[in-house]
Amino acid sequence: MTLTPAATCAVNLPPAAAERTLGLQISQQSGNIQALFSGPTIFNLSGGQHVGSVLAQTLAFYVAAREHESFNEAFLFDRLGPTQWIGLSGQVRGTVAEPEFKAVLTGDVDLYTATAGANFPLPPPVAGCPGDHGLVFRRK
Repeated sequence: MTLTPAATCAVNLPPAAAERTLGLQISQQSGNIQALFSGPTIFNLSGGQHVGSVLAQTLAFYVAAREHESFNEAFLFDRLGPTQWIGLSGQVRGTVAEPEFKAVLTGDVDLYTATAGANFPLPPPVAGCPGDHGLVFRRK
């Protein structure tokens, strides 16, 4: 899956966040799905699985977060570099097609920092970017 943050995010996110490719495995039982993000730069606080559904050709799942007074704390992180991470949260929705299809993450792509060598960042994010973020799913 390739993530392209909304154009309005350019001022809040570093260039490394402009287009990210994340490993994603989707398993389906009947109309229910589980989305498992993986890869060397991925960290999941939610146990790794995000749940949703496929109804007709519409795929939908929620990338979990915890709501605080002034921000949403992401549970899914992608390490950009030694001290920078992006946190993803919100609703993913798209129309399934082969061999690839586009979708939208309506939610947040936030910038987090951590000390070099940390396994994951701590809240709050240092910059936020709510909006509709582009996704492209490709079957391997």
